[in-house]
Amino acid sequence: LWRGVVAVLCALWASNFAFAKLVMAEPGVDSSLYALARFGVAALALLPGSIVAIRRGGSGSEPIMDWETAKAAAICGSWVSFGYLGQTLALLTTTASRACVICTLHC
Repeated sequence: LWRGVVAVLCALWASNFAFAKLVMAEPGVDSSLYALARFGVAALALLPGSIVAIRRGGSGSEPIMDWETAKAAAICGSWVSFGYLGQTLALLTTTASRACVICTLHC
């Protein structure tokens, strides 16, 4: 079961650049619009759980996540989205396979 899950996750991860290249090839779609839509959908999907984690505590009276952690997570997410915007801008000038190789070399 877990090998199948890992294989699906790898396929999704690998299709990221090819999918971004296809989307940005459509007329009227630029890289900043694509990045905004992608991270906007992710933020909206995670927002309800984050609000619940901040407001309601776990077994004790303290919240699961405090406001400082939420603020730091928002800052970190902003930097990640800025990096992704740079990657999608790079896709305008190179192929998806080259962008994928270059971006995975940072590991």
